Amino acid sequence: MSEMSRLWYSQSSRLSLCGEAAEFLIMPPRAGGSKLGWVKVKDQVGIDLPSRIASVTGSPEFIALSLDGRRLCAVSVEDCEYWVVVHNFA
Repeated sequence: MSEMSRLWYSQSSRLSLCGEAAEFLIMPPRAGGSKLGWVKVKDQVGIDLPSRIASVTGSPEFIALSLDGRRLCAVSVEDCEYWVVVHNFA
């Protein structure tokens, strides 16, 4: 999973997903997370976020959004392949 974490970090950094304070929004990556909605988090570790999420939830999948809601970066698992998905909203 280290390659996936490297890709996540590369893509989220390229997008400037996190502000200077390492803050962004995350949809809680668990059953019922969408009912809670976006949660503001601060990632003080800054590396291996997909691996850290997988260690708690059993899956590295999650969706993150910049604080201004304009940049999205997500990790998805499809058919035993890992994907990092990015999108810029106008």
